[in-house]
Amino acid sequence: MFSWGNSGKGRRSSQSSSYPGTRVDSTPPVAQTIQGSIRPPAFTRQQHLDSYLNDATLKASTRRVSNDDSTYDTVFQTTAGDALILRVSLPDVPSNVYPTPPLRAPFMTLVGLSARHSWVDSRMKVVGYPQIQNDDAWRNSKMLLAEAVNAVVRQFQLQPPQILQITDKGLQLIQQTLNKKLTAASGTANSNSNGASTKRELPPDYDSLHVPEIDLPDIPRTFPELDGMDRDELQNLLDDELDFVALRNNIPVFQQITEKSAQVFRDNFVLANANLSKEETLKQLHNKVTCLRETLDKKVQAFQQLEAQQDELCAPPDTNIIIRQLQKATKESLDQSEEMAAEWIEDGGNIDDFVKEFIAIRTVHHARAAKVERLQTTTHGATNDRY
Repeated sequence: MFSWGNSGKGRRSSQSSSYPGTRVDSTPPVAQTIQGSIRPPAFTRQQHLDSYLNDATLKASTRRVSNDDSTYDTVFQTTAGDALILRVSLPDVPSNVYPTPPLRAPFMTLVGLSARHSWVDSRMKVVGYPQIQNDDAWRNSKMLLAEAVNAVVRQFQLQPPQILQITDKGLQLIQQTLNKKLTAASGTANSNSNGASTKRELPPDYDSLHVPEIDLPDIPRTFPELDGMDRDELQNLLDDELDFVALRNNIPVFQQITEKSAQVFRDNFVLANANLSKEETLKQLHNKVTCLRETLDKKVQAFQQLEAQQDELCAPPDTNIIIRQLQKATKESLDQSEEMAAEWIEDGGNIDDFVKEFIAIRTVHHARAAKVERLQTTTHGATNDRY
């Protein structure tokens, strides 16, 4: 892991260099039940943030990148020597929109580059970690944010993505610094061992290579064509390239190897043409998959919006909002009855009709006022019980 500081001073010397590091506090926070919710107990949003920002391994390499407390960047290094930045966003639902904010799944993306990995989509969003794929999976995982970030970072460290392009200048600077340190360390190690400097290279992945088997002829231990020649004749043969090539071409084993080589070339030519004939089909399939992925992303976004609306509709109503609406309606019914009385006094009319309509409006007014008083009493009583 990295530190956002300019030097390594103040680093914890007792921490292990292996990833992930040991936790400072091995006792996890206790999950809290959300008031008015039928969902199982869950960690609060602040507990998730505290676990992430105070994690022994992640703390030194994490900083906030948003004006609020929703988005952070964690920088780390992979086993391939590449620097990556994981952006972690934990959305917050305002209390004035949702009185009991639900527990939302964190969003994680690799920023500053374009790369290929089974865990990220085309927008570099982390989609391969099942615990953060949606809000239900995150709530059911019952894990803290620090555990999820550590798991994602560890995956990218041990199985690095294929980096196509680095677009962030800060990440480019970090990568250049790493390359210089690796080059210097490699040069020092090689000069101490044999005085030579070699470039740091990773071993090839032989499991990913398919090497065809070719039945080559056995190389003979002796050549009858050369057995009867003395030293001068052999030297003359080496000096005369034309005679040497003519003799070589008449050797049976060389003729067999040449024939095998020609056969491999012909087979490769046939396979190359077969692959080229499928190029258009593969392009069409690629375009189709790209369109389907875009459609899926749009549907996922629409689903997430509908899910948020569903959570909002299924949430218990806010008592304060209901009280304000009832108070407004109570005042409107009172004003309506007062206007009716003023008009009857000024214009006159049938007393029975006036009394009947006036009493109906005043009944609504008093019913609304009684509901407001009852809700206020209930709310204040619940508040006092908490203290």
